[in-house]
Amino acid sequence: MGEDNKFQTPYETIYRGEGVCSDYSILTAALLLKMNFSPIYVLDIDFENYSTGHIATAVKIDGEYFILDQHLPVMDLPTYYKHWACYEDFSKNISTAKIYEVKKEDENVSIGVVEILNSSDFRIGDYKFDEEDLSKIQSDLLEAFEEKYPHLRKDRIIMNLEGRKYLPVGYTSGVTWRTKFPYYADYYNP
Repeated sequence: MGEDNKFQTPYETIYRGEGVCSDYSILTAALLLKMNFSPIYVLDIDFENYSTGHIATAVKIDGEYFILDQHLPVMDLPTYYKHWACYEDFSKNISTAKIYEVKKEDENVSIGVVEILNSSDFRIGDYKFDEEDLSKIQSDLLEAFEEKYPHLRKDRIIMNLEGRKYLPVGYTSGVTWRTKFPYYADYYNP
């Protein structure tokens, strides 16, 4: 924490290379404001049955909050609620969150409470991942891969190497790449 103040300045957090949630939230807010994102939002979160809360930064896209916490991924409100309730080491249910709007106006910054969300507000509108999303992601990844590696070509003969004992005639080696993204469908929002 800062010397004589409750929170570290963004400079102190960068200089020390450490901080608590409020310090990271202030740093994230400052960086977003410096990059001319305005307004941005800071959530002061309380949990059920826990005296210690949490602070995180958010942006609003098409009227929906997306949380930029200390660690990726960026999450919408329902996913953020599930993240705390299910995926953290010790489950915490969000009870309320006071939302502060932070706006850059010329060289000044204004801060004010814009709303208070309760736990049911966090659970509304959870995005449902479907086959169309999967197809879009697959095609986008394939397009990006082909753009980055134009010398490679798709060959249907070797698409399922992991299911074969031998390589097809004409091939001397083959590689299958796999990546796992735990809870990806939960975190996904187009």
